[in-house]
Amino acid sequence: MEFSWLAVLEEFLKVIFGAIVMSALAAIGYIFKEYILWRFIKTRNSSYSNDTFARETIKYRFNNIFSSINKTVSSDKPILSYKTFQDTLVGSLEFTDNSALLTQGNEINKAFMKLWVDQTLTKYKNAKVSAFLSESNFIDAEYLFYYYILDKLNNLDLDSKKKLHPGYCPDVHFDPYKVRKIKMLEDDFINDSEEKSGSSYKSKIKPCLNIIARVNGRMDDASWKDLIYESSTNILQVNLSSNSSDLSQMFWSDFNSVYPHINHSKKFWIEYMNDVANKNVHIIVDNFGIEFLSDLVLGYCLKIKGACTVTYHVKHLPIFVSDVVENDQILMFETLKKLLSESKENEEKKTDYINALNSLENMAKESFRFKANYFFNMPFGFAELQPNKLKIERPDALKLIKETYSIFTGEDLLIIKGDLNYRRLVEDKLWNHRVKTSSRIKYATAPMLVIRSYKSSVVMDCSSAKVKSLVSEYGPDWKTDGQVGAILFFNN
Repeated sequence: MEFSWLAVLEEFLKVIFGAIVMSALAAIGYIFKEYILWRFIKTRNSSYSNDTFARETIKYRFNNIFSSINKTVSSDKPILSYKTFQDTLVGSLEFTDNSALLTQGNEINKAFMKLWVDQTLTKYKNAKVSAFLSESNFIDAEYLFYYYILDKLNNLDLDSKKKLHPGYCPDVHFDPYKVRKIKMLEDDFINDSEEKSGSSYKSKIKPCLNIIARVNGRMDDASWKDLIYESSTNILQVNLSSNSSDLSQMFWSDFNSVYPHINHSKKFWIEYMNDVANKNVHIIVDNFGIEFLSDLVLGYCLKIKGACTVTYHVKHLPIFVSDVVENDQILMFETLKKLLSESKENEEKKTDYINALNSLENMAKESFRFKANYFFNMPFGFAELQPNKLKIERPDALKLIKETYSIFTGEDLLIIKGDLNYRRLVEDKLWNHRVKTSSRIKYATAPMLVIRSYKSSVVMDCSSAKVKSLVSEYGPDWKTDGQVGAILFFNN
């Protein structure tokens, strides 16, 4: 066969231009999927991409939490190794027989855990945890991480447990974050400018107690409106801003720093708070510390305004770093009373704070209800509470599901706090920012107040113009750094 330079050149050009065409098609496909199709289907894949806050959490914050626990225990050999955790096979994590989850719980707990393992973990049983963290929904990755901590720390000796949980004894639930919860309150109070010479930090505890003192005074209708939505330091704004901080990420020192890009405070006053007498309230709480204190203050205001009952739904077990668990209100009051007794404030202010705290404590003891619910320890979305969604056979577990679903569908006010609970409310996916929250919660017909500062990539109810404005004002991380949030009220 005669050699032809022309034929060689022809094949060469086919390869070059073929590669260019294929690359161009791939680029067009990516643009179509990421920027065009997304606008129609309203959500991206439920797995988080590598540049999201979720992936940064898995890479850095999880490791930092391990380090903090190791430092608190102060053992010669680290209790927790992030590399060991990532290299562990998912199938070796026997959560359905997990002593920390079961000895502190009951058979209902085991049934819920088995359901999650069967429908989520089983398909990864031969994979390393690192693969699960990278490929699973972020909410599942979070729960796996914290279940692992609770399991490992439950096997510590008594002295080590007491370093994490002061006063721990085998008769109580082990909370590995107890010492950090106490320190969070101490840091806020002790570093206040009135307590520490030369400090410019302003306590968030004291404004909460000031609200109690104000409510205990004579409140006319104008004063109530000011307290609920008119003033810059109204109780809903205080409550929103306190959500920007937790034990795994600490942000702003000023309540006014959290900007509600949607603020339904006035709507809440007009459509509900103005006529709250003899109505019941349910609050699904989020973080301990300043936020839990502000939740108690919000409940105090609702009760004084005439609400019949205020029920706080807390975690059954301390899964996340800042979770409010059963009897944490006792820890809150014990810690604050000690701080106030040692305060350097002038005596008049100190007395006012002590009286306010006593009023709040008495209300908590006599009128508030604190209800621990194991469902809130699981990574299931709230929509899965609907009948026949969760395939579980135990009658007592089904009863719990039905009871929990009733607070989403009854006539009582439901207050949902925080980023994680919001993600469970709308489903933990990368929704197009133009999608309305209301379109994702049609299963929940109860009047609902949602208070959440943004600490994940799940942001909705936001026009393209508003996104540009928020980026310009608060920087590229506005979705995740706690500076921006929302106060939403739905009254179906």
